[in-house]
Amino acid sequence: MSKPEGNSILSISVWRQQTPPDPESPVDPTDKTRAPVNIAMVNRIDLLGTMVKTFYSGSVKDTIIFTKRLAISRIARGHKAQLELPNDLPFDLFVYVRTDGLACGIVANEEYPPHVLWGLSIDVMRLFDAEHLQKKIIAVNEDKFLELPQMKEKIDKYQNPEEDAIVKVSDQVDSVKAVMRQNIQQILSNTESLESISEKSQDLDESAKLFFQNSKKANSCRRRWGCEIM
Repeated sequence: MSKPEGNSILSISVWRQQTPPDPESPVDPTDKTRAPVNIAMVNRIDLLGTMVKTFYSGSVKDTIIFTKRLAISRIARGHKAQLELPNDLPFDLFVYVRTDGLACGIVANEEYPPHVLWGLSIDVMRLFDAEHLQKKIIAVNEDKFLELPQMKEKIDKYQNPEEDAIVKVSDQVDSVKAVMRQNIQQILSNTESLESISEKSQDLDESAKLFFQNSKKANSCRRRWGCEIM
């Protein structure tokens, strides 16, 4: 699959860790009592080309949700990660988990300036810092997928960010250390595989699971649809 031109953000979402990650006892992302729950999400799948958008956008959206839930279930509080999306999707997942368990996941193309995305993560999570919202967030134990107008404004504003936006967020991330880009498999334990977790996932429908687990099919789709990405 070829890459969209310029910088672009496909998805911004906010999650809550129900259980702090423990390397000795990894959270099963299919366990609704322990896995991260989604609070709000906005997507710009429309940035994909016509053919991909028609035949593939459901799988892209499912893959994004699945990967975010899995990643946030394994990233320690107070930490960040930059992960390649599976299925040869030319985008990375940027995850920032606060010390209180609130997390932001942003999917952007590989060339997007990381420091801008870390600042945007901080900015997005601040939308939920009002005291009355904090009380509601703590009580959330199932996915909401709220589409907040403020998040829609941000995902539109930060497509190909202008210099003033970059300067603004740079002020927020002075303490952010460089984050090494990883493959999603690297955050799993030695006894787990991405394929086995995806098979149990409720975030992926059956067609998405087949696509997710069949790399040959993914490569074929990439070659067939390469010229359809805008």
